Amino acid sequence: MPKLVARVAPLALVTYGGLSASNAYAQSLVSLIDSPIPLSYSRGRNVSVTERDHPEDKLNPIPVGSFDLIPRLSSSISYTDNVYQSRQLKISDGYVSVAPRITLASDWDRHSFTVNSSAALRRYFSQSIRDQDGWSVGAAGRLDVGDSVVLNVDASRARTFQSSFSGSAVADLRSAIPLDRTLANARAVYTGGRFRLTAAGAFTDLAFKPVTNLAGVVLPQNQRDREVVTGAGQVEYALSPDTALFVLGEYSRTEYKLALGAIPLNRGSHEVRALAGVSLDISSLIRGSVAAGYTRRDYRSPAFRDLSGLSVEGRIDYFPTRLTTVALTARRVIEDSTIGNSGGFYNTGFSMGVDHELLRNLLLRVDAEYSFERYLGISGRAHVFQASGGARYLFSRRMSVDFDLRHGDRSTNISGLGPDFGETRATLGASFKL
Repeated sequence: MPKLVARVAPLALVTYGGLSASNAYAQSLVSLIDSPIPLSYSRGRNVSVTERDHPEDKLNPIPVGSFDLIPRLSSSISYTDNVYQSRQLKISDGYVSVAPRITLASDWDRHSFTVNSSAALRRYFSQSIRDQDGWSVGAAGRLDVGDSVVLNVDASRARTFQSSFSGSAVADLRSAIPLDRTLANARAVYTGGRFRLTAAGAFTDLAFKPVTNLAGVVLPQNQRDREVVTGAGQVEYALSPDTALFVLGEYSRTEYKLALGAIPLNRGSHEVRALAGVSLDISSLIRGSVAAGYTRRDYRSPAFRDLSGLSVEGRIDYFPTRLTTVALTARRVIEDSTIGNSGGFYNTGFSMGVDHELLRNLLLRVDAEYSFERYLGISGRAHVFQASGGARYLFSRRMSVDFDLRHGDRSTNISGLGPDFGETRATLGASFKL
């Protein structure tokens, strides 16, 4: 008990004296490499339940010259029935999380500049090897060039932790899976008449830190370190004020810093992707963007099979009433594999979520996600299912309480991806604002 108090007490001090609020304890399956041109569909005709303005929950920024300082803090306590996310060593445990965040944003009529810094700290009650010290720093700027051109630039560096439910993660570990991610993005948008043209570039550097397996052996992960450079362009044509057609093209180059295995194999690759789709925002009914097309990844080493096939990106928000939002998403992309004889895999996923405003200060949420992974050169698949539900109660503009209950299962018949496992997790958290 004294050891637990010594480890958790610093978090309590951060909670008492901290300055920010965020529901940072929730995890989701996300890609390590994002497109420099994200899906865009909102035209201001619809507002989701979570986006709706609540004056009683409005932030009170602190004026600092021509900038606003926005401090936030969230803290939570959680329970998991499978702390190591393993079938071999299934142990339950609890943990405390604290997530402070500070944002400094400009208050200008034109252009904008934002700087932010945050932390995501987690301390387990007994399995301290799972503790996490996450952090993030970043800056973003927007330059308005006349009335038709906008330039956006952002950069960030963060210590994050990869979910064991991900197909690109190492399985059966005692420790968490830490990595440092450095991102830099630049995007230019031109709007004229019915056309909107977008050009973008991105640089991503991933540096994975050592992990500890179930036997207590420390394993290096630097063979997963890589740099990815991406260029993209999009042409969008508005059929009407609420509907547009678009085509998107992307090219990316991946360079690994170390070769794989005793016989050096170059896992570097080039990938192209072309999508065509529609985006819409129809008042009081639906908004979203759906695109489908073709993707191909070519590996430098003949030891890895090239991948090509269907690529899909889509999200639809449906508004049956002003108090309910239903969100549907679908995605099919190529991701990098951690299995030696497979360079990559197709990750296909679907999700559905419902947000409902039961009372002005009580929001309910339920969602489910299913994905399956098909590895090239290997027989078999991996399947992931996750479901969760939760609620948020606003006590005042300074405090809210969140509850989240989620369950996940991962199963596979592929050797090297680890055994099947499941986890149930419950979290009770509070967010504070000035």
